[in-house]
Amino acid sequence: MPLVLRWQTREISLHQGRAEGFPGTDPEVGSPLETVALDFDLSPLTLTSDDDRPRLVDALRTLKEQSAPSETAVHLLVPSIWGVALHVPGPNLRPEELAEHLHWELSKALLDPVDQYAYSYAREKDCSIRLVALRSRLLDLIRQVVSESGFQLCGVFLDVDRFAHVNLLETVFQSAVSPPPAPSPTPPPPPEFRPPIEEPVFRREKPRGAQPPWFLAGVIIAGVLLVVMFGWMKLTGERKPRPVPQPSPPLSQTKPEPTPADTLRAAQTQQDTARRDTALAHVEPAPAQLAQPLKPAAFPCVQMSQRMAALQKLLEDDFRIQKFELISFSGERFLVQPVIRNAAELETASSQISTLPQLTEVKSQHSISYGNVTKGSISGKLTPDPTLAAPGQASADSLMSLAKKHGLKHPPAGGLIFTGKRADVLSFLNEVAAQNGAIYRLILMPWGTELYRTVLEI
Repeated sequence: MPLVLRWQTREISLHQGRAEGFPGTDPEVGSPLETVALDFDLSPLTLTSDDDRPRLVDALRTLKEQSAPSETAVHLLVPSIWGVALHVPGPNLRPEELAEHLHWELSKALLDPVDQYAYSYAREKDCSIRLVALRSRLLDLIRQVVSESGFQLCGVFLDVDRFAHVNLLETVFQSAVSPPPAPSPTPPPPPEFRPPIEEPVFRREKPRGAQPPWFLAGVIIAGVLLVVMFGWMKLTGERKPRPVPQPSPPLSQTKPEPTPADTLRAAQTQQDTARRDTALAHVEPAPAQLAQPLKPAAFPCVQMSQRMAALQKLLEDDFRIQKFELISFSGERFLVQPVIRNAAELETASSQISTLPQLTEVKSQHSISYGNVTKGSISGKLTPDPTLAAPGQASADSLMSLAKKHGLKHPPAGGLIFTGKRADVLSFLNEVAAQNGAIYRLILMPWGTELYRTVLEI
């Protein structure tokens, strides 16, 4: 009987399967054989990170050594927020029609194309369908990590009530539970005799002012006769002979002799042209025609010093935002995604952020809650300070050299993406602010347990 391997945000544990075997009709599992605490937050990003993925493999190997299981086959329970779980009606359709129906149901719930997800389903006794989906890339990484740790993966399930029996390793045409029983062969009762219902006869009333058909036919025939008569007259009418063209006289004979008034007018025009040319020769170029210095980009850009002042204020201990997933400045827009305990703290953090200078239009939005963690977003508008100097042109080469000076890492994929310790990243951003370059977008996010990553766009 396979064991049950459960992944949670801060720990992983190995459980003994139920006596009747897992998966069952509910997500309950036996008591844990062994539990290993994690010193990092386990999330889908952990499987893609070159730093956190080996740490997860080492933790799984430690769990296997400490529990010393009798077998290595496991059913894996992953957090429910990693995937999508839907409860949809289950119509009686053919397999190919059912696949199209499930594809359509998922397309309404997913932001990305359904082709990027692996999904499976299970029929319930009431003929409804429990449908779960997980990104295909994430499912492949789970297989690799479990295989590297020494376990044999037999199934992947979402750790959520009433959905923990749907195996994501099965194809969409297979079911994790037995299909509903076939209907009994009892013949249906004969249909009840009902007398035919006479349908009412609706008579089409003639609209007012309508003309009889023969009237329209007469109008059409009269129009055709008029067209034929007009064409016949054009073809058979008498044509008048055209006059013989006379030879035109030479140009010297056709040019009229200039009159005294014409001579006086030509002299006046020549004098006006001479005066205008002389005046234009001494006119200096207008200020608008002089070479203008290059201006910054047309987008509304807030000075980096003003952004860094707001960022330093958010990271202080007095603010509620001690953990966050992302802080972003794009043009004049501001966005922070905090990780707090409940919706009330989200509103408190929004009220604190609204007190920052020159920050307006602050609003918060609650997105999801699970356990003692609440996620949401707070956005606003940061108005540029007119007392500060306008930002100049920023250079990608200068930003790269400045990041190297502060010891930040740069991924080989390219772009203005830098990773390092919190103090080094903030020192780098403060020096960028001191240079007063035009930075359109600034993004700051935690990267693992001790590192931070910043993304710049000029």
